[in-house]
Amino acid sequence: MSEPIIIRGLKQNNLKNISLDIPKNKIVVFTGVSGSGKSSIVFDTVAAESQRQMNETYSAWVRGRLPKYEKPNAELIDNLNSSVIIDQSRLGGNARSTVGTISDMYSLLRLLFSRIGTPSVGPASFFSFNNPNGMCPTCAGIGKIMDLDITNVIESEKTYDEGFFNLPAFRKGNYYWKVYRRPEYFRTDVKWCDLTEEEQNILLYGSRTKGGERQRVKLAQNIKKKGNIYILDEPTTGLHIADIEKVVDILESFVDRGNTVIVIEHNTDVMKLADYIIDIGPDGGTKGGQVVFIGTPREMIDIGETITAKYLRK
Repeated sequence: MSEPIIIRGLKQNNLKNISLDIPKNKIVVFTGVSGSGKSSIVFDTVAAESQRQMNETYSAWVRGRLPKYEKPNAELIDNLNSSVIIDQSRLGGNARSTVGTISDMYSLLRLLFSRIGTPSVGPASFFSFNNPNGMCPTCAGIGKIMDLDITNVIESEKTYDEGFFNLPAFRKGNYYWKVYRRPEYFRTDVKWCDLTEEEQNILLYGSRTKGGERQRVKLAQNIKKKGNIYILDEPTTGLHIADIEKVVDILESFVDRGNTVIVIEHNTDVMKLADYIIDIGPDGGTKGGQVVFIGTPREMIDIGETITAKYLRK
């Protein structure tokens, strides 16, 4: 059995001089109310120190060009492996990027079609929407065409909140107007003509991939790797219970390959499927920062007295 990740005297942010052992080769779920200190342990300590230690293995010239990570405020952190952070940050890519291209499945499918397709039509490049031999001649491989005079659809001197779309279904107050009003993606109180090109494209051609979806694509990218610490932040956001079980199956496959999975999660279905739960609390902010429970989900249900335990028993 692998030695656990050892943390002693941790005082990062609101953490109150805590010490704990995080089991390796397991799915470990960190729980607790918002602001209790979960992220301070998982991201600001385990992830940051793992990345910092990794950077120390490079030459001074390389280190000078890598992201800088401060040493966490702890007396001891030991037995760390390299970490892979699967968060909700944006995926790289461009207008031609798809889930298939980002996860590398696209290349394998093209190769498969070229090898077993009947009748044979050519090499793998003939199945690429980026190659003239494979792309649609009408849309040039983008997957869509637009034949629309924007000036007849949008009143450029109005804001979204004023109703700049000159379409019945998108009039101010209508259902679709409410659905597409996403101030986190574009400024709804700024005139159309003053929005950035990115904001305009989000409205015209589709919204970005959601955070939870981005994490699941990143999971697919890493499914074959071994010996790492995988760190995830609520990977099941917005999923049905059947899909949650599929995500947990992927996490379990990581463990089977000799990896450690650390998850911050509020979903009780994920908590119950974890190997261990580490509950931080008892409350948020200055009233948090303590380890209030460590054990299996069954133990938390049977003897836990924390807010999370009561929630898990429902």
